[in-house]
Amino acid sequence: MSTNQSPRSRTYDGAVARFLRTPARGQTYRNLCYLVAMFPLGILYFTVLTTGVLTGLPLVIIVVGIPILVLCLALVVGFTGLERILVRLLLGVEIPSSEADFEGIFDDKAGKTIWIRGKRLVTNSGTWKGVAYLLSEFVYGTVVFGLLSSLMATIGSFLLAPLYYEEAPVSAYGPIPSDAFTLDILFGWDNLLVGLTTTFQLGSWRVETLLGALFVSAVGMVLLLISLQLFNALAGIWGRYARIMLS
Repeated sequence: MSTNQSPRSRTYDGAVARFLRTPARGQTYRNLCYLVAMFPLGILYFTVLTTGVLTGLPLVIIVVGIPILVLCLALVVGFTGLERILVRLLLGVEIPSSEADFEGIFDDKAGKTIWIRGKRLVTNSGTWKGVAYLLSEFVYGTVVFGLLSSLMATIGSFLLAPLYYEEAPVSAYGPIPSDAFTLDILFGWDNLLVGLTTTFQLGSWRVETLLGALFVSAVGMVLLLISLQLFNALAGIWGRYARIMLS
């Protein structure tokens, strides 16, 4: 019997092997660290930007607001520089430096006045791409953090089910109804209309046997592998987006 595998079979085996090796890859955990960090950093960026704009805009008519807004944009440049470092170290995505774009804004080598520096900062497209990037990180980071926390809580509940199934029900977390709800099913039989009413509760359920708890734990392991793949994909998408917006 021939042991040669077709290209399609080798591709399939390679994909399965990569799927199973996901928990052993260091990049997986660096991706998770970045996705977790996006949430507090996104809140920081959003707070600084909204505070600066809401404070500076009303004061523009008395000129005081102009330096406040320019300072806000200068902070944007600093934040995007921090993001380049984090994306490179955690996501492994190299972003071309944009120092040439901001040359002469933060140094005196070009002999530029503060007015010229501020004008160049305001008119530089990289500044506004940075603003869009930081605001989008707040939105993306909030969604991803909610998804990550829900999945990790559910996975932990499933994996540890054999340890506590006798004392408490197994729980799933996330945007699913935690209260019991009733489902009515109607179907015809002969000349009669028969109704079936049953009650479901998706948020949690009780496992009565050790075998059932072990099965739930196995489901948790599969869910963990799938979730890690999902978060790697989400980190990869953001890495490509960061390369576009920050380069």
